[in-house]
Amino acid sequence: MIRRYQPLMRYFFAFFILLSLSAQAVSAQGTHPILAMQFKAIKRQGEGIAAMSLKNLDGALSAYLDIASTSRETLRIYERLEPQERELFKPTARMASESMITSKLDASSIYCQQKKFDKAEAILNEAGLMAETCDNPLIRRQCVLKLADLKWLSRNYIAAGLLYERLLREQEPEVVIDPRWCVVPASGTVPNIDLLEQTTNLTEALTCWSVYMQLASLYTYINDPKNAFRIYCLPGFLKLRDWLEHVADAFSSSDDGSPQAFLGWAAKMFPAYYHIGKGTVLQRFEQHADALAEFASASALVGIRGFAEVRFSIQSLRGATLQKIGRLDEAIGLFREAVGLTASMSTGIREMAECYACIYLADALLEKQRIDEAGPWIERAEKLARLVDEPRQLWDALFLKGRACQARGQLEAAREAFAESIEQVEKFRALLSLERLKRDYMATRTRVYEAMVRVLLDLGRPYEALSYVERARARAFVDLFGSTDKRRLLKPHEQERLKPEFEKLEQRRMQFDEFQDEIDRQLRGVPGAPSDRRGLEFIQSVGRQADELRKDEDRLFDLAGSEFAAFSTVNAVPLDEIEGLLDSETALIEYYRSPSGNVVWAFAMGADELKCKRPTVVSLSLPDQRLNQEVSAFRDLINAEVGSYTRELHVKSRELYNILVAPLESLLAGKKRLILVLHGTLHFLPFAALEDPNGRALVERFSLVHLPSANAFRFCRQKNRHKLESLLAFAFGASLVENLERLPNTIQEVEAVGALFSPEKRCVIASGSMNAEEFGLKAGERDVIHLATHGLLNPAMPMESAVMLGTEPMKVKDVAGLELHAGLVTLSACQTAMGKIYGGDEIVGLTRSFMYAGTPTVLSSLWPVADASCAELMKGFYKRLMAGSGKDEALRGAQLELRAVYPSPFHWAPFILTGDWE
Repeated sequence: MIRRYQPLMRYFFAFFILLSLSAQAVSAQGTHPILAMQFKAIKRQGEGIAAMSLKNLDGALSAYLDIASTSRETLRIYERLEPQERELFKPTARMASESMITSKLDASSIYCQQKKFDKAEAILNEAGLMAETCDNPLIRRQCVLKLADLKWLSRNYIAAGLLYERLLREQEPEVVIDPRWCVVPASGTVPNIDLLEQTTNLTEALTCWSVYMQLASLYTYINDPKNAFRIYCLPGFLKLRDWLEHVADAFSSSDDGSPQAFLGWAAKMFPAYYHIGKGTVLQRFEQHADALAEFASASALVGIRGFAEVRFSIQSLRGATLQKIGRLDEAIGLFREAVGLTASMSTGIREMAECYACIYLADALLEKQRIDEAGPWIERAEKLARLVDEPRQLWDALFLKGRACQARGQLEAAREAFAESIEQVEKFRALLSLERLKRDYMATRTRVYEAMVRVLLDLGRPYEALSYVERARARAFVDLFGSTDKRRLLKPHEQERLKPEFEKLEQRRMQFDEFQDEIDRQLRGVPGAPSDRRGLEFIQSVGRQADELRKDEDRLFDLAGSEFAAFSTVNAVPLDEIEGLLDSETALIEYYRSPSGNVVWAFAMGADELKCKRPTVVSLSLPDQRLNQEVSAFRDLINAEVGSYTRELHVKSRELYNILVAPLESLLAGKKRLILVLHGTLHFLPFAALEDPNGRALVERFSLVHLPSANAFRFCRQKNRHKLESLLAFAFGASLVENLERLPNTIQEVEAVGALFSPEKRCVIASGSMNAEEFGLKAGERDVIHLATHGLLNPAMPMESAVMLGTEPMKVKDVAGLELHAGLVTLSACQTAMGKIYGGDEIVGLTRSFMYAGTPTVLSSLWPVADASCAELMKGFYKRLMAGSGKDEALRGAQLELRAVYPSPFHWAPFILTGDWE
């Protein structure tokens, strides 16, 4: 956004240079031809800037391409000049050379906005080649910066981050030692230098500033606040911030449209956004006092006149921070101020800003238990949200409406409000990028499901409550895959038929996301935001476009099949679709941790309860902090006492049993199999090792099966071909990968598994590497796939989690795009990154991606397992499996056999079976 102003900076700079040269080089016939060409280029630069301000992308693109052509012609004229004239016009030639490059950079930006990324990359490559021969390091830096921007816009976040980091490493030492960015401590002022020199310095300062700001923004965007904070604290960034703040004092603060006023505005606004950005990151770390200090610094820069959108943003952020630390009265006052600031905004943005302010204010009033006072603000927010047709605001307003009704005891009215709020969430979540959801809306989205479950339980409707728990799981899973290009999930046989339509849909979705970003930037008064002259009608049209886009997505998802739709959109699937899959010997227990972290609900049912739609529900008072501590403590004891089963382990396992299983004991009588649908931290708990009061572990009483959700079971059963004849086995073995240990014993493991299959039907790979595509070719028709290798979990970006195929990572998103027919996938040495307790969704993503690829069952481990015991367990498991046992019974038998030799759960308890047990 900062670099949107750099064409204007160059415009001022070029104009000043040519004015000085024209005084020396006017011929008898008039302006010298080389100056005439450059005046033409400058005129087109102004026209391009005007076109951009009007959102006329084609007009701006034409102007920038003309500038490149004119600058090229200027250089041709320069080459034909006499030596004396060449010396005189040397600055002009340099300016033309740089103008040719920068105009191509500007053109690439427009191609990016038009989603013509191939053309953007091609013209960037041309500019990059020219920059190699340019002696201006700033131009070369701008080329790399534009390439990084291109990678970001095309959603290649890793490549963008690497390019920004490369620029950062180059410029940080230079910025730190450059005397131009020093503020004299004694006077606290910047030397009074002329406008031309200040413009030159400001152009370079903002290029360097862009690297810092874009990288910090990228890390914030992908939900990596730790790295974002690192950037905000760099000495070079701090130095530029201080310099810009002082430069602002050297220029006029008037609104007369002069270059001085513009430069003063730019030098003031960019530091303000530094403070807002850093304050937002500090807020995520719950460093509220420091966040408030940053917002106060931003407020001091923008003052109390003008900048209504920026002041609205600051007051809202300050209010939200104060609300988090319980200073509700102050927060309410700031939110009231934010409402008042919306009056001076332009139409369209005014309605959206007022709606947000009403939502903030009503939320704080509800927390303060001032229910009646919150009512009119909720009504106003809902009215405005429906007026602008903005789903994000509408689901917030409806959620508040439901909370107010719930507080008054109007449960049915609360249920209706929550139901519509959830409908808005599920309807439009696919249209927004995953990063946006993480950044702005995740809190409300999860809380509304919890509120609905509570209301339905209070109304005595547990089956409906469970259906909303399933919908919440589906939403979380869709969000997990939300940033994945859906074309990658199409099966090979669907590629030719549907891929072109999905490509068109993806272009439209990206454009919609950009419109949302534009609106957000206007709301916050961000530099580079588009003109608001399109007003309310434009914002309403974006809402209509969202509805049309959603309908087209639904149509394509239906064509691609129900399981593809499960990866892409939240559909309410009735639980009775799995009714026939539960037998009289099987019980299903579904745990759901409330997003507020105060309670865990356990829904339990057998075939009879499912048929009559009356699950047993137990509310477990188990705050998040305690749950995490209990699970971590149990795992620590298991890993600390590898060779024995200590008294402390016995005690802790019984404590967890009493908390999680004992309340449901009456339902488990006569059952032989437990299906566990876990949530959050519970994904990391080895339920097989939990002991009842008689000292019997769950694995002694039941075979255990895990599912990512109850509804996922229908897909698993459909895929089961009941064939276990052929094998693909791969061992990490002695592969050399930085930061990963060799696993030499995995070679013996896969060879032992391979020995159970006939030679002509087994493929055992004990060395080497392969990529995902090669794996897909080898594994496609195999009945069993056994991977004895490292698993790498990425909790910040779960779709980047991977299993290692030698030196090649096969990521979750790669797995989902495969077409497998295996009845079983075993990940025997995986999950080596699970030493730390994470949220749990990333495990579901890894196993569920294998299921989507075609396998009904995945066997995986919760922690790295000792080589000897792992080999024994695998041997026992596969022998029973090949002898005809069900997968769950084969695992249970192998675990009990190993438990007799190795009593500690460390050896036998980590393996879990997910999916179909038959």
